[in-house]
Parts: sequence; structure tokens; C-alpha cells
Amino acid sequence: MSYHRKESPTQSISTAELQEHSKEVWGKEPRGSDIPTVQAYKRKLPIGKRGIEFDTYVEPNSDGHPHMASWSGERPGIFKRSDDTGDYVAINVFNFINKQPREE
Repeated sequence: MSYHRKESPTQSISTAELQEHSKEVWGKEPRGSDIPTVQAYKRKLPIGKRGIEFDTYVEPNSDGHPHMASWSGERPGIFKRSDDTGDYVAINVFNFINKQPREE
């Protein structure tokens, strides 16, 4: 199954470039939670929208929303990551398509 994220303050152009280079999608704690979680919409990015598309071999959490996928916890395929802004979880992705190029 394909997944997507729409361009937003947290899915910025520079974030998309990092994801494209690393072939990883990261996630922090969603609003109202203290559990780092990768989140994405199920299906491909709608035509004409800016964002990213990707596939992953990691199965999403089983308790997700019908239109959203999430990956969290300690299980195969979910990795802990950190940078100067905090702690994250990450999943490896493939068939990554960056549909939010820099405007020049």
C-alpha cells in the first residue's frame, strides 16, 4: 500500500529532501500523546497536491484510523532517532516520490 503526507509546517520542503535522501520517514509525538509516532495518510497523494508518497514494508499499527496509518512502539522495522529537536521514531521507505520541490 502507498502512503502520503501533505506539505505542511512539519512536512516542509527541507524535510522532504532529508526523507528522499535517507529513505526514512520520522515522527514525533502527535498532539495529545507522549508516544513518538510516524503518521501518514493511506493511499497516494491526491493529484495536484504537494507532499510526499512512499511505500514501506513495515505494517502500520492495527488500531489506526481508517484513512490514516501510524507506526509506533518497539517492534521490528521501527527505529529510534534523535536530533537537536528531540526524539523520534522512523521507518524505512521505498518508492519515495517528492512532490514538493523547491520553487526556483
